[in-house]
Amino acid sequence: MSASLIPFDAIRAFLALHTIAVYGVSRNKSYAANAVFKKMIDAGYTVFPIHPEMKQLHGHGCYPDLASVPEKVEGVFVFTRPEQTGLIVDACIENGVVFIWMHNMLGTCTRIGKTISGKTSSVSVEGVEKARNAGIRVINGSCPMQFIEPVDPFHWCIRWFNEKAGNMEKG
Repeated sequence: MSASLIPFDAIRAFLALHTIAVYGVSRNKSYAANAVFKKMIDAGYTVFPIHPEMKQLHGHGCYPDLASVPEKVEGVFVFTRPEQTGLIVDACIENGVVFIWMHNMLGTCTRIGKTISGKTSSVSVEGVEKARNAGIRVINGSCPMQFIEPVDPFHWCIRWFNEKAGNMEKG
């Protein structure tokens, strides 16, 4: 994976979107994508969970795919395995999404924690290229939980680490 610094202005721009879909929610209530979805709902975002079989998450209807969402989705947060990310990028292109954020807690540049980062990443190099070639902005690393207030101590530490390790610009 090629390393790239995550620009803080891109994070601010993504978090300024009005409608966001979250791919990768799970029936497992403690799954991280579910926590991202809940954090965004609690912060006042209009968020749509995407799961091919689930009907509801935290009292909100789930949608089997991006095309089923009743509103135009501007941004998509991806919390899936990298081999699924390319298919999600295809759906984003087909549905006019302007921004994709692929989860990778420790970013894409880190030398420390690279093994952990590789196991928890949703980033697909091919997906990033395909999205960018289609004119979609991409954040290929980090997590919204590090930026949506109030930031919990765990995510504050991960953000601090990413800034110190040179994975993202300081915000």
